[in-house]
This record gives sequence, structure tokens and C-alpha cells, in this order.
Amino acid sequence: PTSSYDLIVLGDDTAAAICAALCQRRGLRTLLVSTDAPSRYTLGPFKLPVDLPLWMNRGNLLGERVFKELGLDLALRRRVREAKTTLALCAPTMRAGVAGDADALRAEFARELDRAAVDQVLSRWDAATSVSGHLDGLIASDGTFPGVGFWERRDVSKQAHRLDQELQAFASADPGGHPLLDPLVAAAASLWAQTPRLPPAAMARAIDHLRAGWLVLRAGGDPVRDLILEKFAVQGG
Repeated sequence: PTSSYDLIVLGDDTAAAICAALCQRRGLRTLLVSTDAPSRYTLGPFKLPVDLPLWMNRGNLLGERVFKELGLDLALRRRVREAKTTLALCAPTMRAGVAGDADALRAEFARELDRAAVDQVLSRWDAATSVSGHLDGLIASDGTFPGVGFWERRDVSKQAHRLDQELQAFASADPGGHPLLDPLVAAAASLWAQTPRLPPAAMARAIDHLRAGWLVLRAGGDPVRDLILEKFAVQGG
């Protein structure tokens, strides 16, 4: 009915659909353009996703806020299934399963490393978790960044200062060249940001997300993506 739009979103994958639905909900006249690209390809007897189907991890404040605003938080919970192991690291001389449970994680690492090395890796991981928590709190806060008005700027400044302190602790806990942590960082970088070089805050967040585990959805992510597209259409997109 119109050729005038505030925003045109190219592609109808999950990320694009969320972006379009949120912008449409905020009153922007939004057009979502489908690329008609196949979401899966065939490899022998398997149908595999073209894009890595990453969903928000457990305890992600920003992801929870997005799905709650779209009214899809309950639908998402009904489709979640528990995964005991987030990631399995396999190498010629070692194998370790990454789990969110601290005791299970320590037991896995203790089988492959000496006690001092285990304490070193877990200390680094705990520092990453702390950084991730402060970062999520800053991103998911109701205020704008870097803040509008005196009180909002003061609150954001306090959060940013705490985050900076946690980042310094994270950097100082770096064991450097560790045979177990280096593969974890590489895996986190490749899964989370598709790049081997992450800034310290993004690296800490990625490592923490590996430990917490991403949500595993029954029947994959396509049904949830269809719900997001339906929300977008209902809102007039």
C-alpha cells in the first residue's frame, strides 16, 4: 500500500525477523524483504542448517527482555529442552565436556589437568562470568547509553566503572597459552562472533555463554522464527 518506509530489513532469518518485529512494535514503518535462501542443505542422510542456530543462553537478560517484549517468552519456554553438555572439546591427547554445573565442570577438567591448572582455568572462567553479568546488566538496563540527564549518566557511569574493574580482573587472570583454555576461547570466538579476535569484554561474554549453554529448542528454531514473523505481520509489518 505504500512505497515509503522508515526501515527496510534485508533477509528473513531469525535475527532479521526479531529486528523487524521490534522496530515495527516501536512505531517504525518496516518492510521485511525475504531472500528466499534455503535454511538447510542435505549432506548424506542429514539435513543441516546453513547458519549456526544460536539462541540466547540461560540467564541472558537482554534476550529475555526481547522475547518478553514480543510476547514469546512462554512459547519459548515450552520448546526448550535440557542439554547436559554444552560443548565437547576433543583433541588427540584429551577430551573434556563443557557443562554449566560447576562441580561437573571441575570433574571434567580434573580428569585432564593437574589441580593447579584446573584452579587457574576455573578462576579465569569465574572472572568471565562476572564480566558477562555486568555487561548484560548495562546493555539490558532501561536507561540509554551513555545516558541522558544527570542521574541517568551517573547510573550508567557507575555500571561502566564496575564493568571496567571486572575486566581488569579478567585480564589479570589470563593464564596465557593454556592447553585447555585456548581451545575454549577459540570455540567461543568462532561460535559467538565468527572471528578469532574478540575484545576482552566480548571474549568474556562468549566464554560465559559457552558455560551457561545455549537454549536447545525442540524441532529446531524454525517454529519460533515463524512466531516472530507472525508477530511482525500482526503489528502491521
